[in-house]
Amino acid sequence: MIKVLYKPVLYQLMPVLLFLISTFAGAQKMTRFSGDSTKFIGELNTVFLPLVSNEKKMSEILMKEFIQKWNAEKYDPSKKKRIYEIANQMLLKGLRPFPDFYNYVSALNVFIDAHQPDGLFYEWFTVLNGLLKGKNSRHFIVFVDQSIALFGEDLIYKSQSARWKVIHPDYHMRFDSVPVLTFQPTTIVCYSNNDSLVR
Repeated sequence: MIKVLYKPVLYQLMPVLLFLISTFAGAQKMTRFSGDSTKFIGELNTVFLPLVSNEKKMSEILMKEFIQKWNAEKYDPSKKKRIYEIANQMLLKGLRPFPDFYNYVSALNVFIDAHQPDGLFYEWFTVLNGLLKGKNSRHFIVFVDQSIALFGEDLIYKSQSARWKVIHPDYHMRFDSVPVLTFQPTTIVCYSNNDSLVR
């Protein structure tokens, strides 16, 4: 009777298998966006690869909207350049696919959907760039989240108990160690507990 010993063979192959797995995983991790418009969508999808099922499903829906805008040239080459720059800084800072990159792409979608003016796009990216140069990336993360509410719902403040909404939004942004928004004369309404206050 012949006995076949599988254990020693398995132990010999284990380092090779681990090397192959780690090489594959490393190849899937984005370290830098190329700046090539035709490759950007694939590169961005690579960022979302490690997500768990629910987050992955949300990201797929988000990316469908973004791809439509990207392919329809809603972002001109100058805007695309800034989108790459911020995305690369996010990678350098080690920001997470979800919610950080997810919110960044959401804000880009909402900006276009809300028909915001071109000038505001560049002002916004000046603020994003300034925040990413700081030591604490938390400020960037919070500002991107607030940008979604501002562009999409005209909200300048949002919490579980209150929402402050600008009725006729006309504003500019700049970065002066912190984000600064300057509004033209307007009406602000606070909604809280099924009640509202006009200022």
